[in-house]
Amino acid sequence: MRRRAFVAHPRHPVTGRQFRVSATSARKLAALLDLVDQYREELRLGARSSADVARQLRRLSRGAVSVARVVDLYAARDDLSPHTRRRVRGWLAGPGRELRDRELDDLDGPSCARWLAGVRRQAAPSSTDLAWRTLRALVRFAAERGLVDRSPWGAWRPSTRAASHAPVRELRECCRTAGELGRLLMSAERISDELATKVAVAAGLGLRDSELARLTWNDLEADVGIVSVRGSKGTPAARLVAPAGVWHRLDAHRAAMQLAGLYATRGPVFPSRATSTPGKPRAAARCLSSRELRAAVDGAGLPHPERWSPHSLRDTFATLEHAACGDLAALMARTRHASIGSLVRYLRPRERDPLRLPA
Repeated sequence: MRRRAFVAHPRHPVTGRQFRVSATSARKLAALLDLVDQYREELRLGARSSADVARQLRRLSRGAVSVARVVDLYAARDDLSPHTRRRVRGWLAGPGRELRDRELDDLDGPSCARWLAGVRRQAAPSSTDLAWRTLRALVRFAAERGLVDRSPWGAWRPSTRAASHAPVRELRECCRTAGELGRLLMSAERISDELATKVAVAAGLGLRDSELARLTWNDLEADVGIVSVRGSKGTPAARLVAPAGVWHRLDAHRAAMQLAGLYATRGPVFPSRATSTPGKPRAAARCLSSRELRAAVDGAGLPHPERWSPHSLRDTFATLEHAACGDLAALMARTRHASIGSLVRYLRPRERDPLRLPA
């Protein structure tokens, strides 16, 4: 049986408007109303500020508003995309975990500055900026629903000085010409045929490492030369035309997987060597090893192997395609970027600065 709620609508000491107060008994309701009268008197005598009174009365009517509670309310919105919902929950588990149990009204300028300093020590400036913008969006959402009446940090804003003096991150490297890509493939072959196939597929189609790991044999349409790439980051699937050289390597790789007992029509193209067994190929969470890729880069004589990562092969695809066609709109469709602004960060000049080349 549901318990009866005792409700009253006193006038707000600050705004003069009525607001709702509820309790589980008449005695508790009377105590809450006495507390409202006490706040009204303390405000009149100057013992409490209007902001403090408004905060205490919000807690009476709505309960404590913690950062975790606001994230749950924000993530429950019907108009939110799955990707944004995952990103906000990931923020709470990552950069925002220190603020999880903090009330929004307690997030003044000094506390936000200490939090951002801790985030900045562990993340890049762009990630730190994203963490701050996520917190701002959550506070804005809470204010729209009356959970707070203003930004708790007031006129304070994070200083960009610390970020500007942070060490400059070196630009991620990639192949700038088809000749460099050819040298990389030959070097990868000396390490393993499987590594060379991964490099060829990722650089030939502009795949992310997660897309490469999710690729199955069922996604390959060799008769028409099409590879279906299942969407990541909430994007729809794409059908990409693969170069002939990629198909030759995939055919040889298929034969090797059949000999090893790791081939299945719906199975992964690049099964995990750690978790797969003959007859039971299993997909890997990550497909390309940065260590192996950098060893291949070093063997190819390409500069700055320490600045290579699996995403460098996606940069390679974008750079070579742009050099060949120069059509940014078409390239944006093939790389599945949301905007040309995002795409251009992947493009590299064909000529390297000679002063930056290794001796």
